[in-house]
Amino acid sequence: MASALTNLEGVEKAYFYIVMPDASNYEKLKEKTDIEKNRLFERLVDLRYSEEDRKVWQRKRDEFKLGKIVGHAEALDNEG
Repeated sequence: MASALTNLEGVEKAYFYIVMPDASNYEKLKEKTDIEKNRLFERLVDLRYSEEDRKVWQRKRDEFKLGKIVGHAEALDNEG
């Protein structure tokens, strides 16, 4: 990954985004050393869902994953 980032011409920084329904327990990556200067920069997006919203999100996420595993997306369409 580091060598791929080094080979990106004209790119000063590369970011990865973490989107979480509740990021209260998230631990940020450790500080970079000089050797890791080209490591990806992280950005956290905390959706700050309530407990009820998290349960709804988790149920929909589980249904989506189940549909992907068995090869059907129809399970999600029936909720609509």
